[in-house]
This record gives sequence, C-alpha cells and structure tokens, in this order.
Amino acid sequence: MPDKNLEIDNSIFEKYLKILNVPVVKPDKDTLKQLSNSHLTLIPFENISKIYYNKKFGLNYIPSVEQYITGTAA
Repeated sequence: MPDKNLEIDNSIFEKYLKILNVPVVKPDKDTLKQLSNSHLTLIPFENISKIYYNKKFGLNYIPSVEQYITGTAA
C-alpha cells in the first residue's frame, strides 16, 4: 500500500519542468541530461536562505517540494 505522505501532486512536477523549460516527454538518457543541465543552470545551490529563515522566522523544518519550487520561481 503506497504511503500517502510520499504522494506528490503531478502539477508540482509540471511547474518544475516549466521553470526549467523542459518539456514533458518520455524519460530517456537525453531527457535526463537536459533536465540535469537545466537544473544546474537555472536553480542556484544555496543554503543561506534556510539559515536566515531559521534565525528570522524560527523555521525548523525542511520546506516541502511545493514550497521549494514556489520559492525558487519567485
């Protein structure tokens, strides 16, 4: 039986792909390469904001995928 806590709405993935400008296509090696390159180019690695939010707002959890994607697109 699938764990309900692990289910993610497909619209999150569609939003993520739209941010990366990657079309929804059948997964293969080339698609994975495009996805990886787009993510590395468009989504900066950072962790300072998590420390800032912890200090300023008392954030003491890891943001959900939806919160992360929404924050990235902002």
